[in-house]
Amino acid sequence: MTQIAFAHHGIDSDSGVAVLEKNEYRTARVNEPVVSMQVKMLEPVRDAAKKIAAAHDMTAQQYVEYLIVETLNKNERAIEEGEKKLEQFNGSTAANRRHAERLELQRFRESQGSSIKR
Repeated sequence: MTQIAFAHHGIDSDSGVAVLEKNEYRTARVNEPVVSMQVKMLEPVRDAAKKIAAAHDMTAQQYVEYLIVETLNKNERAIEEGEKKLEQFNGSTAANRRHAERLELQRFRESQGSSIKR
């Protein structure tokens, strides 16, 4: 199974883990240690992903990975911003999302309160 990895710049002699350079993303090579991430989607989205993957002679997994890698390589600033947010929320994207939802709700309430005529 192909997974996302940073650009490979050698192997750490102590740990045997690939040495990676920041912001040069690519797909993993055969036999490289990888991690997985589940991507949930609606069935019609999966079916369309399979069709476009086939058009590019890839599996759906490979095509989704390709799209993620391309997006990462084009969004360095967003990655840096996300890194700061993850530090703030101890690495939890769920905690970050809850915080963003609270701020969004607060802004909505403030906008509604300012439009209420008394």
